[in-house]
Amino acid sequence: MTTAEEMFSLRYTQAKGMNNLIALNTTGGEDGMMLWLYLCGKDQTVAGDLADALNLTSGRIANILRQLERKNYVMRTNGRVDRRKVYVALTPEGKRHTEEVYQAILAKYQNLIDAIGEDEAKEYLRLNKLILDKLSQE
Repeated sequence: MTTAEEMFSLRYTQAKGMNNLIALNTTGGEDGMMLWLYLCGKDQTVAGDLADALNLTSGRIANILRQLERKNYVMRTNGRVDRRKVYVALTPEGKRHTEEVYQAILAKYQNLIDAIGEDEAKEYLRLNKLILDKLSQE
């Protein structure tokens, strides 16, 4: 196996492992969307930005938002100037739920760090940042 093949295989396996590690309690990407809204640092965002950020179709975004609205986790409002724009914000209940999910994910990552050690975790981060930097230059 070449180094390139081994690197691809490792990243593929790692991605699957991280998905299992995180194990988002989600049906159809709800928690993933809520985490993005929670971590983006804005009070509200345009639904189209969600589609771009999460690499989902506008139809899929609309379905997830509808499910989240039913649970009272998000609120959608139409733009004042351009009524076609839909703005999305987490409700207080949505923020509480997302904080719980986020803390559970961080705890799982901390368990992983505890298992491999702080120094190895920092080296992992350093190498991944280097790889991302090189990939962004292509």
